[in-house]
Amino acid sequence: MNRRSFLERSMVLTAGLLSVPAISNKANTIRKETAKEPHEFIFAAICSAARFGQMKAMLGPSAGIKLVKYTPARAIRKKVSAAWIARDYRHRQKHLIRLLAAGIPVLAEAPYSEEISDFDSLQKAACSTSVPAGIALYHRFLPACISARELLSAGRIGKLTSVQVQINQPERDPLLPSYSFLPEAPLLVLLNLLQWLLSQPLLAIRVGRKETATPASAISNGMSMGAMEDFPVRITTVPNFYENSSAWSMLFIGEKGQIRLGANNLLEIIDTSGAWQRQSGEDPNKASLSIRMCFEDFALAVKEGRQPEGKTTDMLPDCLLLNAMHQSLQTGKGELLVELPFGKAIRL
Repeated sequence: MNRRSFLERSMVLTAGLLSVPAISNKANTIRKETAKEPHEFIFAAICSAARFGQMKAMLGPSAGIKLVKYTPARAIRKKVSAAWIARDYRHRQKHLIRLLAAGIPVLAEAPYSEEISDFDSLQKAACSTSVPAGIALYHRFLPACISARELLSAGRIGKLTSVQVQINQPERDPLLPSYSFLPEAPLLVLLNLLQWLLSQPLLAIRVGRKETATPASAISNGMSMGAMEDFPVRITTVPNFYENSSAWSMLFIGEKGQIRLGANNLLEIIDTSGAWQRQSGEDPNKASLSIRMCFEDFALAVKEGRQPEGKTTDMLPDCLLLNAMHQSLQTGKGELLVELPFGKAIRL
């Protein structure tokens, strides 16, 4: 990759993270606008039969939206309103581009684990058409995540000094992917969420080197270090048995307090009062709410002719992270994800 390409990707990534619109209080607006449309919005679900049943149950009675299981070819023939394609669907990249070329808006499930060259091809296809193309980042629609982003943006805990990401049992979060062929998937989704919460990119990452481990097992069962603007990010994927009831948690440590964000809508804050205050407790039912809001946001984006909350540019961090983690594991060195300003250095 030459310097110009690297800079261009860095600019795309940074712009995407900093220009994400606020989505708090959007649920009612989305539902009201969608309810005005007399015709059903048909989502072609391109996935396995098992995944279709799971998603249909979680989506539930969403306003004006109907989920049907189609192949990519049938979705094109039927001229459906949009297509949703599962993260584990075979040859997903090829079908994403094929659907976009046919004028079908596409919502791809996170994470985007394809190569950087594949992202370039997808981005080119997305830019060559006016139909919306995006990635389903379900956690962005959880009320706790929206509130955490607002608290961090408002400086509720002062200047950040560090962030700790702990992954315990990701299978306990119905919004997280869990696949044997991609054990890094939960980490990719959570680090994408972290960047959105802080409206800034992860600049570098270092994965502890293990001579006898495969890259996937080392990344999904170890400790990594990352860096953002001027504070470290500690990432632990070894289960913490002191908190083994939680699927994952993020601890934001600031000069004036701390914020803890967890799976299934858990949000707590400790400030100058010195005691933890629970903003919301764990509620697995909120997963269905966030999925409905994600689908409704995409349907509304299609009707309004705009890009959805999760855009194709939001897929780039996943590509860069996966590539950098594997390179770091092989070299034992920290890998840059984003080109840094002149004179600024990060050591990991």
